[in-house]
Amino acid sequence: RELSRRGVGFLHVYNQSADWIHDAAHPLMPSLRTAFGGLILACGGFNSVEKCEAILARGHADLIAIGKPLISNPD
Repeated sequence: RELSRRGVGFLHVYNQSADWIHDAAHPLMPSLRTAFGGLILACGGFNSVEKCEAILARGHADLIAIGKPLISNPD
């Protein structure tokens, strides 16, 4: 709530282990959505269209950050 009050435009939420960010039952993303009024950018393990569409359909994120699958040398 404080971030919204201060005019922060977006949150970049990165789950390096790519576990809870894809779990629809995990409370963090819905809690962030309720508390924060800006855009939420989700990142971590989004390596398929289905994973991207799922979090967007739940309304837990507005944008998806995709890196490794799109770079020429992911090593």
